[in-house]
Amino acid sequence: MTYPGPGCLGTYSDSNQAVTVTAAEFRNSSETGERIAMSDPQPQRIACLAQAHAAPRRTITLSSHFAEPFQPEDWAAAWASQPEELSYWVGSDSIDGVLPHEIVGTFFRNGPANFERGNEAYAHILDGDGYVSAWTFHEEGYVHFQSRYVRTEELEAELAADKVLYRNTFGTQPSGGPLANAFNLHLKNPANTNAVLWGGKLLALWEAGAPYELHPENLETKPGHPEVGKLVAPGNTPTTTGHSGLDKLLGFGKAMTAHPHIIYPTPEDVINEPTLLTWAWYSQRNLLGQFSIHIEIGEFSESWDEIRSSELTIPSCMFNPHDVAVTKNHAVFFSPQLAFDNASYLLGFKGPGQCIEFEDKPMHIYLQPRSGGSAQVLQADPCFMIHHANAWEEDGIVTVWSTGWSPEIYAKMARSQAREGLLGSWQRVPADLSDVPISALWAHRIDTHTGEVSLRMLWGHSMDQATVNPYFFSRRTRYVYFDQSYSGDPMVHCPAQAFTRLDTVTGEAQHYYPGPRCFCEELIFAPGPNAQTVEDDGYLMGMVFDASKSRSCLVVLDAADFSKGPLTTIWLQHRIPRGLHGHFCPEVFGPRQS
Repeated sequence: MTYPGPGCLGTYSDSNQAVTVTAAEFRNSSETGERIAMSDPQPQRIACLAQAHAAPRRTITLSSHFAEPFQPEDWAAAWASQPEELSYWVGSDSIDGVLPHEIVGTFFRNGPANFERGNEAYAHILDGDGYVSAWTFHEEGYVHFQSRYVRTEELEAELAADKVLYRNTFGTQPSGGPLANAFNLHLKNPANTNAVLWGGKLLALWEAGAPYELHPENLETKPGHPEVGKLVAPGNTPTTTGHSGLDKLLGFGKAMTAHPHIIYPTPEDVINEPTLLTWAWYSQRNLLGQFSIHIEIGEFSESWDEIRSSELTIPSCMFNPHDVAVTKNHAVFFSPQLAFDNASYLLGFKGPGQCIEFEDKPMHIYLQPRSGGSAQVLQADPCFMIHHANAWEEDGIVTVWSTGWSPEIYAKMARSQAREGLLGSWQRVPADLSDVPISALWAHRIDTHTGEVSLRMLWGHSMDQATVNPYFFSRRTRYVYFDQSYSGDPMVHCPAQAFTRLDTVTGEAQHYYPGPRCFCEELIFAPGPNAQTVEDDGYLMGMVFDASKSRSCLVVLDAADFSKGPLTTIWLQHRIPRGLHGHFCPEVFGPRQS
């Protein structure tokens, strides 16, 4: 096994030559080309990075050491249902290392945790019932854990009947086939995607329905739906006929995103207090049968006063954006061109997530002014960006960091129209992602003066759920943190098994790899005392499932240095299925230690 020498970040080669890329060359050429990244799991090694310049036919070859292949049965165990709702103090014998004294607050996390009802297995993991957990860190060093299901109206009905009663996004639906499901547009709200605390309200979120509110002290679900300005209009389907009375009769309403964002002000900002930017959406159809997505954006103070609002319509579109990037002046929405197999959905053959078809046409980018007014609309190469890590703007140049699928992958998907739909299958092996293309970390550069949009790769190994210091969200950042796969083939979508800290200026990457039978989740940034001015002052928290122990744990890493390994590993007495998204707040909720 060989490694690049000092200052050498990696190599790339075509059939005739091999080229070494030094750190200096990497920095000098950072605005062009694509970056393909791999690395050695030993934290003292510098990450192997390579940059391919305008050479689409070249094959990237990097010197790296890779982890052992994961076992499918271990990955399946990460998605086994957890029927128990739990609450207990974590004993000192379950804590490895020392918990930093600055970590005081509550880490909320949401994800699907039940994958069958009666004798019927759900068709996809993302149809699973939402399960919110809370880690509470007390000033005295005590740690408490609790978890509960989000008791949605649909979940309560299915628990009573002990069978699937509702259609779901990714293919789970009542037995009986098309005859039992045709023209039934009521989608179950699993409330399984995110948990965010703002202004005293703990919201359990799913992007195609209304939010649910939980008691932050004990995670019990409050009845009904909370008020979020005028954004919440509960209904079974996020669409409209154009007549409020008819909408109410048919059960139509609005959905609220699962990806709101907290914006912290800078001295130059017009608004001098933190705000929560969120949005609602619904589809509408005109007389010509063309669909559009209407988006209503609201920014709220911690007292839930609406500070700013704006509206946006995306024409010729049936699908809401999954996430939004936010800069000082704009909310940035990426809208790829997608078609929909409407007949298969209406006639009860498939869920809506299985009916998406990719069209090899330019992606539209909407720069919606946060202060209101009309959006600037630009075109870019077709691609599919799933999550946005950060965005900022300087002198009319908007930069957006996102995880998602490249133009090449998007074009391939448009040609093939994979049979499993948008996010793979759970039919052959639990949580089978083999048909899902890898997602990488990308940077869009958007010139608002000329309309020019360019794209470059920041990290090429299969990864997702990138995050930054929340105080630097919507500002220029240097460091980004994410989970990634650790297989020997960067072109194969494998589960996340490592945590990564990437320095986008030098290209250096640091990793924590917990082991071949371990699976990693999204990292959450817990700010340190100087985090408002020092970008990497704080801690990254990430859940890990260890199949060898059949237990889950919470890992705490130093935001400034992953090479130390975990500062603390806090073990649960049990396992919980892999979560999706979460939020750390400085408030302490839950039981108090006597």
